[in-house]
Amino acid sequence: MAVRVNHRRNIVAADAATPACVTELLSITELSGVPVTARELVDRGSSVCFLHGVDGDLTDSELAAGLVSPVPVLVSNKEGQTVRLRFASSQPPDRVTLCGLQLRVRHARPRQLQCRQCGRFRHVSEACSRAGACIRCGRQHPAADPCRPGCVNCGGGHSADTRWQEEWKVATLLAMAPTLLSRQAVKASVCEERREVHSYAAAVRANLLESPSKDPVLQCPTPAPRRSFLPAMSPSTTSPSPATPAKPPEDPREALIASLLAALRAVGDALPTDHPLRAVCLTALGGHLGSTQLN
Repeated sequence: MAVRVNHRRNIVAADAATPACVTELLSITELSGVPVTARELVDRGSSVCFLHGVDGDLTDSELAAGLVSPVPVLVSNKEGQTVRLRFASSQPPDRVTLCGLQLRVRHARPRQLQCRQCGRFRHVSEACSRAGACIRCGRQHPAADPCRPGCVNCGGGHSADTRWQEEWKVATLLAMAPTLLSRQAVKASVCEERREVHSYAAAVRANLLESPSKDPVLQCPTPAPRRSFLPAMSPSTTSPSPATPAKPPEDPREALIASLLAALRAVGDALPTDHPLRAVCLTALGGHLGSTQLN
């Protein structure tokens, strides 16, 4: 029997040759005094998806009886208002019918591996070697002591789990975008949105947009007319027609920003009204429109 150990994820994988060996491995609950949970590896030919906003107290048997899907459903269980489905194909359907209602199938998105103890990536808290590390400031101190937020990943003045929220937003936008988007462009948009929301300049800008001040100090100055150094022409002289200003070259960034805004608008229209990502898309669009008006 081959055994593989993944220290970063705190997982031990064992290859069994017979069904009896698999049954014996699944019955293990403790290894060397450490409690463990044994699970059978999910077939790569299957896929896991979710149904959100499902009300009622439905049992697993009622779910299986009320589900109608073009792709066979292997496992279905409900936790709260979310139903977890495992289909017998790597290509799940777009919609399924549950008790006569058509519901949209949401694909499972792999989360980035991050330690919930020290805040660093590529390992879990069970395999973390930094005992007593604080995810809020990145240093080791007693949990009761106050600390100043500081990210160990980027050095910013925020907790280390804030970046995980940004990565989650980036992965969500990439998964739900109707067109192919660049990860760097989406990540830059999410980071810019966070800076716009939490910056002092954004607060001042929002205040000026909501309540325009009549104070001449706060108003944008009007440029004075330029003085002409050319001699004045007589009225009889025919004035030449003004030259057509040369059209500036197009900036390739404008096309990228336009495509990104179109994707955000499409995602916002496709999401339900109470979905949290709809507010994210509308905030990003509103921030860009506000900056365009100011410019």
